[in-house]
Amino acid sequence: MKVLQVASEFAPYSKTGGLGDVTAALSAELARQGAEVTVLVPRYAGSLPDGAAGARRFAVRGLDSPMEVIELTTPGGPRIWLLDQPRLYLRSGIYGERGEGYADNPYRFGAMCHAAAQMALEFGFDIVQAHDWQAALTLEYLAELPQAVRPATVLTLHNLAFQGRCSPDWIAPLRLRPERFGVEGYEFWGDVNPLKGAIGIADAITTVSPGYAREILTPAFGEGLDGLLRGVSARVTGILNGIGGEWDPATDPLIAARYEAGATEGKAVCRAELLREAGLDDAGLRPVVGMVSRLTRQKGIDLALRPLERLLERDTIRLIALGSGDADLEAGLAELAARFPARASYQTGYAEGLAHRIEAGADLFLMPSRYEPCGLNQLYSMRYGTLPIVRAVGGLADTVTDFAEPAGTGFVFEEASEAGVASALDRGIAAFAQQGSWQKAMDRAMRRPADWQAPAAAYLNLYSNLTTR
Repeated sequence: MKVLQVASEFAPYSKTGGLGDVTAALSAELARQGAEVTVLVPRYAGSLPDGAAGARRFAVRGLDSPMEVIELTTPGGPRIWLLDQPRLYLRSGIYGERGEGYADNPYRFGAMCHAAAQMALEFGFDIVQAHDWQAALTLEYLAELPQAVRPATVLTLHNLAFQGRCSPDWIAPLRLRPERFGVEGYEFWGDVNPLKGAIGIADAITTVSPGYAREILTPAFGEGLDGLLRGVSARVTGILNGIGGEWDPATDPLIAARYEAGATEGKAVCRAELLREAGLDDAGLRPVVGMVSRLTRQKGIDLALRPLERLLERDTIRLIALGSGDADLEAGLAELAARFPARASYQTGYAEGLAHRIEAGADLFLMPSRYEPCGLNQLYSMRYGTLPIVRAVGGLADTVTDFAEPAGTGFVFEEASEAGVASALDRGIAAFAQQGSWQKAMDRAMRRPADWQAPAAAYLNLYSNLTTR
């Protein structure tokens, strides 16, 4: 089975969030299970690893000029194709700077898709899997080929809210078929919508959790495409994400002490070191609440600020937050840290090491998302014995069982409101005081299977069904 994965991120070469981790871990596990996997991703600034100078290079036609592909191989793992076009990809950011996307993003990722379609045909791939809107036009270009020669296609929706909509002025530069600019094609309210077009022509559509696969068929979560998705619902499958082996407290080199289920003494060391690093007072029997997140309304951060403020005023918790995003939410967390310097810490941006140390050192992990296609941090948290507080949506509902249940691994709330967040936090604080039941829940959470073995097997089964029709 020859599989081409097309994505805008692939860790460690590029990563702004979960997408890079998912494409890397899924590709590696597919290769372990016997598939011949190649990943096409742009070469961004700083993404060329040491020792790549002697790598094989070959040319591919671009939309308006040639591009070069740098081929990297990993023993037993996927082959990596870095699409090298300095004018398009060697910039300060991956998608944009200072909160603004690059104006030519439609062209930047359209060029990637155009190259992917060419190489899919030239190298004889059986399956092309396109991840999110950035890779969606790959399916548009492949659809121009006779069905007998084109590979089967899978569109994976990591977050339906981001669709890549752009002006129809891009139709000609992207070499899209004008006749497809209509209700049956990639047109959406007068715009070009790469994701809409791909949904209509993909052989299979996957989402990153079963819950999200159901939710996107409804107006509440369908982002304007629910009607289209209901029409192709027979082709929609939810396959829950896993997490990679780099998120394992038994082997993690980025945390203060190693530990595992049944032997969690090292977690107390990690907790103490995290508080020291953050410059906070000893927490004692107060739970340490961790947050690592994009700071957006989707993530529900605005719903958490006032409940956190009240808890900090009462000296009930310690808060350690990491993330960036909307300016008002960054300012809200910064204000909490300034008002309560011995009780709260906030660092803007993203730091891989600190993210690991928050997962290992916190007691509770707050994820109050309005919607969450899968979520990875709740999986990381449970692996590290840090009980997540989540809203019952998407992959969060699929993966976290409420503490009140016999198999409880976290705290689940229903209502997207400050009251919902506050109630869940209060329940988490009260449960932390009962260390006997807390330790049992920690152990259950840490033993919950969360690797990529089963999800990769599900993808391989899907690929097989598509290629044997």
